[in-house]
Amino acid sequence: MKSSFKVRIPENIKVEVYNNYILIQKGNIIIKKKKSNNILVYKYKNNLYFFLENENLVSIRNYLTIVFNLMWGLEKSFYKQLLLVGIGYKVQLEKDKLIFRLGFSHSIEYLIPNDIKIVNPKAQSLVVYGYDLQKVTQIASELKKLKAPEPYKGKGICYMNEKLKLKNGKK
Repeated sequence: MKSSFKVRIPENIKVEVYNNYILIQKGNIIIKKKKSNNILVYKYKNNLYFFLENENLVSIRNYLTIVFNLMWGLEKSFYKQLLLVGIGYKVQLEKDKLIFRLGFSHSIEYLIPNDIKIVNPKAQSLVVYGYDLQKVTQIASELKKLKAPEPYKGKGICYMNEKLKLKNGKK
């Protein structure tokens, strides 16, 4: 069984297909994505075609999603919003690092990777954004792990629209 999928390439993004990788470019941002061995990729006009000869469609769908997200991220960019909930919890943005005050006896410093941008609109909120969805969610998850929301009062670092189910305290 031969499966094929087609992805439209946006007008302002340049895509080149080589033997071992796909090169995606917009302006001065260049991304190389390694090709999978069992997936054939062809470019024709403004479309990318993906072919798979195996029965397993999961691998082509995963790879297709990654390439599509990279192209979409270069066009629009992905973001995650984080909130610091708790009295005295603050974050400060310096050149290439974040300094957290999370109620510990010391402040925590976090170095920001080059391809991720972080904005600090208020002292208790952060916006992490970039063109790679996997990296944006990974960085947001690492920041959340610094002080995960505790189950009784919900104090800690949480996502903007996250619903926390709090436990009942002693009665």
